[in-house]
Order: sequence, then C-alpha cells, then structure tokens
Amino acid sequence: MLNFVIALEEGSKAQSTVDDKLIEDIAEGNMDALRKLYETVHKTIYAFALSITKNTHDAEDVLQETFLTIYNKAVNYKPKKNLWHGYLQ
Repeated sequence: MLNFVIALEEGSKAQSTVDDKLIEDIAEGNMDALRKLYETVHKTIYAFALSITKNTHDAEDVLQETFLTIYNKAVNYKPKKNLWHGYLQ
C-alpha cells in the first residue's frame, strides 16, 4: 500500500482541532464522525492518489484503504501539530 502524508493547509489550527475531535469520535466507533471526515477530505485524497497512480480504479482503492486505515488506527492516534503528518503510514 502507498504511504501518504497529507498536510493540512498552513494556518489551519482551528481545522486541526476539529479533525482531532473527529478522530477521537471515530476511535469511539462514531460512524457519523468518519462520514464527516470523509466528506471533508475525500476529494483531496482521491486527487492526490490519482496524481500518483494515474488510474481511477487504483485511486479509488487507495481512498478506500485510507479510510479503512483511519478507522482501524484511530484508537492509536495522538494529536500532533499536523493531523495527517505520519498518520497514514
């Protein structure tokens, strides 16, 4: 699986706080939080994956695997300066 580092836009500390809360909620099994996170970032992740894979099917697979990883590893998440830095490895 490809490793991704998706950086939040610089200066988005408030967004990072919201994302931290979503990850905490996902860790508690809140599927609405996972859905909200998906709605927030899926286009960015898909576009990034497509730019690397050059294939829509593979980019869709990467997107799916990314969110499965988020769901499965949310309990291990520790808030840092940047939500995504090093998280999806």
